[in-house]
Amino acid sequence: MSRELVIDGNFLWSKNTSPNDWQVVRGVATDGWLRDTELISPVEAAAAAEWLLSRAISLPESDLAREILHCFGISRLTRKAEKHMRAAIDLVCTRGKAIREAERIVWTGQ
Repeated sequence: MSRELVIDGNFLWSKNTSPNDWQVVRGVATDGWLRDTELISPVEAAAAAEWLLSRAISLPESDLAREILHCFGISRLTRKAEKHMRAAIDLVCTRGKAIREAERIVWTGQ
């Protein structure tokens, strides 16, 4: 059976999958392998941000970036990782599910 794929930046999606509806967060592999942050799709990181915000309601942006990384088993927030996580936070805000209020990201749940 052939599957058609769609290229979205550096990531591949099944043609039948809508990245806008993606809600799966794959954490640490069963063998303990951790992905590098650039191997985590901003769409998947955004799903983690949405899950975190839906429970916390509001977090400082830097804390949210750190917590997103924790969902993937990563404990160190480097500049590169923070930039990548902020792209995911931007995606959540663009989708209208959260807004920026000063230094905080606030869940709107829309």
